[in-house]
This record gives sequence, structure tokens and C-alpha cells, in this order.
Amino acid sequence: MKTRNQKWRSYLPFLLEEMVEILTPEAEELGCLPQLNRVRQIVMDGTSAEHQLWAFRRALNNEATQREALVEVVDMLVSNTAANLSQGAGG
Repeated sequence: MKTRNQKWRSYLPFLLEEMVEILTPEAEELGCLPQLNRVRQIVMDGTSAEHQLWAFRRALNNEATQREALVEVVDMLVSNTAANLSQGAGG
């Protein structure tokens, strides 16, 4: 069922660019153009929540307990946060 009616996905790059183009003037006015432009990266790489679920499932697939898998997720979040802070992305 999930594989049916997925034709819309082929239009996603076009629709995404159109959405960014339409919203750019408002984003510039509000001072949030970098955040709007980040939507491209999120669509390509997935959301933070998806990354957390992937890390959790990967740990479970490697025979971690649920608690160990959760620790893996927290470790990933701490590592990502530290990397972003060291790159000056702290806000």
C-alpha cells in the first residue's frame, strides 16, 4: 500500500523549489531566510526525529537492549550538538 500512489514524490524537487521561491520575500522580511533554505537539506537528509529513530533501530539491529539503544540516541544528539556549537551554529 505504501508503494502505491507515490508519483507525487517525483514532483517533490520542483514543488520544494517553488515553495521556497514563493516564501523567500516573506522569509527575507522576517529575517529567517537561512532557516527557509535549510528545508532543502531536511528533505534530502531527513529530520532530527528520523535520525534519532534510525540510530535507535540501528542499535537494536546490532543487538543492543532498548536502554542501550536510547543511550546511543542521546550520544548521537550530544555529539551533533557539540559539532554544531564548535561550528558556530549555536544560535
